[in-house]
Amino acid sequence: MWGLVLLFAWHRSVFRLTQDRAAAMVALACIGGGLQRDFLGVGGRMDMMAVALGSLGIAAYLRVRETSVPWALLWGGGLAACACLTHPNAIFFVIDLIFWRYIWIGRRFCGGGALAGFAMPYVVRWAGGAIHCRGSRAFCDAVFGKRRSAGGRFLVVTHPLLSLRNEVVDRYFAMFGMPPFSSGAPGV
Repeated sequence: MWGLVLLFAWHRSVFRLTQDRAAAMVALACIGGGLQRDFLGVGGRMDMMAVALGSLGIAAYLRVRETSVPWALLWGGGLAACACLTHPNAIFFVIDLIFWRYIWIGRRFCGGGALAGFAMPYVVRWAGGAIHCRGSRAFCDAVFGKRRSAGGRFLVVTHPLLSLRNEVVDRYFAMFGMPPFSSGAPGV
């Protein structure tokens, strides 16, 4: 289902930007022909859900901005906030919305109402998380403590050389028959 939402969102976004149905269909064919999208969409993975919701947020922003920028920021920001609930990489859709706002409207100040509308979904999300954590502190420490450490994925920032070594040895050597626990000679 999320794969279809993704295709719909990209079709509408490309059509809004180009006003050309042929370009929108070419974009749809390019995205729809990818096996990675099929694999992630069928499996119901959270990253596909995040990409679909984030793309839908951009499509909604591009559609509604023609009539009302504050409502466009609210709809786009709301869907991007939903995407952020499903996967942390969805923060890039929030950055995209900020980028679109500055590119298409210019650097004018958009007013307190528009900014409040854009920030409201994120405030609601964090307030809901805070209320949830007040009720079950041990559970939240277990979940968010694990997220804060990110399983060593932030080594690229804190220890870049160690991160490069781990990436090469753990991921690429293993793909070519030399896992980190072997002597380096496959089959021996």
